[in-house]
Amino acid sequence: MRLLAREQGDAARIELRPGLRATGLDPWRRVASFHDGSDVDWDHLVVATGAAARRSPWGETDGVHVVRTLADAAGLRRDLAAGGSLVVIGAGFVGAEVSSTARAGSAWR
Repeated sequence: MRLLAREQGDAARIELRPGLRATGLDPWRRVASFHDGSDVDWDHLVVATGAAARRSPWGETDGVHVVRTLADAAGLRRDLAAGGSLVVIGAGFVGAEVSSTARAGSAWR
């Protein structure tokens, strides 16, 4: 079961890339790399890999969020309120909720 169908993503202007494996992250250039050779620039990045989230192996960097606690979510909210592009790594429930919330919030600005 998918939480977000491609048509819903398209309607919300959310670019879905199912099946792509993240292979690298450059937090200084703010670029995520994928196994197909593509790169995505980002202003904010959420690593949402599943129920047992772990801290990023790329270290603590501004704009990179792992959402595990209410404080994590509050930090993400502050960054999302500033606007900019967002990359979500992970397609589980938390990743889908972050994408949906970020998209809905863009209408508030």
